[in-house]
This record gives sequence, structure tokens and C-alpha cells, in this order.
Amino acid sequence: MAKFLHTVWPFETHLHPHLAIAAALRHAGHEVAFYTASRARESLAAEGFRVFPFREVSQDRADYLVSRVLAARRRPLRMWNSWQQFLLGTVPAQMRDLEAVYRQWAPQVIVCDMSMLAPIIAFGEAKDIPVAVLSHLGYCPLRGFEDAAPGFPSLNTRSRSLRLAARVVAGITGLLTAGVPKQVAEIRRACGLSPDRLRILEMLARMPLILIPSAVEFDLPRRDRPPAVQYVGPCLWPSGQRAAIPRPEGRSRPSVLVDEGALYPPEARLLRSAVKGLGNRPFEVLVLAGRGRDIAMLKLGEPPKNVRLKAWAPGEPAASWFDVVVTNGNTNSVVLGLSRGIPLVVVPSTFDEAEIARRVQESGAGLWLAEARSTPERLRAAVDRVLADPCYRASAERMAGILAGYGGPSRAAELLTDLASR
Repeated sequence: MAKFLHTVWPFETHLHPHLAIAAALRHAGHEVAFYTASRARESLAAEGFRVFPFREVSQDRADYLVSRVLAARRRPLRMWNSWQQFLLGTVPAQMRDLEAVYRQWAPQVIVCDMSMLAPIIAFGEAKDIPVAVLSHLGYCPLRGFEDAAPGFPSLNTRSRSLRLAARVVAGITGLLTAGVPKQVAEIRRACGLSPDRLRILEMLARMPLILIPSAVEFDLPRRDRPPAVQYVGPCLWPSGQRAAIPRPEGRSRPSVLVDEGALYPPEARLLRSAVKGLGNRPFEVLVLAGRGRDIAMLKLGEPPKNVRLKAWAPGEPAASWFDVVVTNGNTNSVVLGLSRGIPLVVVPSTFDEAEIARRVQESGAGLWLAEARSTPERLRAAVDRVLADPCYRASAERMAGILAGYGGPSRAAELLTDLASR
């Protein structure tokens, strides 16, 4: 049996798929540990996993940088500066932490959060440990000529003119990330490795296994997908606390779940539009504010009688009770909804979520509503449309059947076991 170390940021969208796969690995007889922030220690220890907490990495600093990314999402240069500090600026501290973990525990395989780059850039190669990347996204992040420009769902590259536009956008993105290869080379040189000048996605493409917690049928069609990319289906983790979402009242009427998720922009546009636009409609509405958001600070007033506003809670225990899920497009809530055959209305607030929204709409399982256009009236119209047209429910149920066939965490554990044996 092998020793697997999961290196992961403690954000729920990132952590929960790792937990699901770690449980499957342990069930298969392997030894599993986590390298993550100390704030996740209690929940991981409750599940019986060993935890090596961050020592050199400052989670407070990481939280601050991620919040700046979300706040500056309409200012690409400022957003990328914060994102680059989060992705690459924390790597030296990650390297020092992982060196200490290696001396103490010596894993044989690293299962790496896609946004925790130290194992991908240098540590795995320096210690001759295979690194498997677990994406927190529901699609393949490695791009080829058939993909649209990242974060711009309207640039569908099946059209020649829009393919040209996608290349222009990709060129601009390349200018913003021009400094990354130099930073990567410096990190690798400090570890005694060849100073390869690589971009982040080029580094990912060199890994022997990339796990996508979704289905190829949900992704965009393409012919240039690397063989290391493996779709394993939903890797969902019900919280150990199982904080229950109350069963919607009035089941004779449709019910709508609005989930802001664990990572969200500072302004509560989605929540405000949901309370105002879905109030006094012929269905029950449960609005879950983002994790840690102070509901009292929103000043939404007394909600309509058919709307309940609650603090954030994991949605796994009650997801099947709803007829529509309105979400910002985080992979956990989207894949959870689709795996239960529930149609979606996606209002993305980041580039990654826009990619997810595009796939939801193209699958026929829901609608994509741009954040800038998500007025109460438009959100209400989108929900009404999804409820009224049975095709959305039928497509979501079809996708649920597809996702169920992938095996989920057990399939991921099989692929990881094979990697360890090789």
C-alpha cells in the first residue's frame, strides 16, 4: 500500500473533492495525510486523517489575496497581480513546509490542488515523487486550439471570426502573464533543477495524472486533450457536521435554492437580485448567503413570505429537494445540482465560473446569466423559463445519468493507485 499526501488550500471548493478521494484511498488500504491550513485540522482530524498544517505559508495572507482577486475581477491587471502573488508568491513558503513534511512522513504520491503550485513546479521533481493534479474546476484547464478564450464564453471557437477574437484575447492574457516563466525558472534553479521557463498551464501539462471531477460530456469537444487528463465524475463530500438545509415548505409548489457558495465577490448582487426578483412568486425560495457573510450587513429588509434567507451551509443533505438551483458557478454546487438532475441558473462572478456557466448552457441543463445583466427582473425571467420548460430538467437528468457512470472518488482512487504502482 502507498502513502498519499494531499496538498490543498482549505477553501471548501478545493478541499471537499480531496476529502472524498482521500476517503476512497483509505478504504482501498492506503495511508493518507493532508498538508493544508490549520483551520481545516479539526474537520480533517474528525474524519481520521493526519494533518500537516501550514507553518511557513500564511493562510491569512492567502485569504487576503483571494479576496483581492474577487474584488478586482473587473480590473484585469489588478486582479492578475493579486492572483500571481497567491499562486507564485506563496511557493517558496510551500517548498519549506513540504521539505519538513517529507523528512517526517515521506509520501510516495502527492495529490495536488491545482492552485498549489510548489509540487507542480519543483517539489515533486526534486524528490522524485509523482504528482497527480486534482482540478477544482469541472472542465479540463489545459487549452488547445479548439477552446474559447478563458473567461469569455461568448467567444465560441467553432466560428472562424470568433476563433480569431479568442486568439487576440489569449494574446492579451499572454502579456499579463509574461513574467510567470521567469519566476518559475528562478524557483526551479533554487531547487537545483533545470531552469525551464514555463507558464502555469504548461507545467500542469507535464504532470502524469490530471483528475477532473466532472464528465467529458460536460466539457467542450476537443481532439487535443492530453492522455494524462482523466474525468472521474463528481467527487462530492458531505460535511462531517451535516448542517441540514431545512426542507422547503409547501412542496405542492416548486422550490428554488440560491447558493452564493464559499467564495464570492464583496458586493451581494446575486443575493439582492434573488430576494427582490424571486419574492412573491408561486414558488418557495431558500437563499444561502456566502460562507462567512454577515447577513445583517446586507440590509435586505424583511424578505417576502416565500423567501427564506439563511447563513451558508453545505448543500449535500437537501439538494434533491429543489427544482432549480441558482448559483455563482462554483464547481461543487454545479456538479452537485447536475448529479441530482436539477437544472441550473448560473450567474458567474469570475472567469472560471463563466467557463462553467457556458458548459451548463451548452449541455441544455440550465441558463447562463451574465453578472452585469443579473437584474432582479432578468433573474426572475431565467428561473421562470427553467421551471416552465421541461427540457432543462430532462437535460439535467440526462447529465446525472452520465455523471453517475464515471465512478467518482473510487475511480480516482483506482487511477492514483495505478500511478503509485508505476
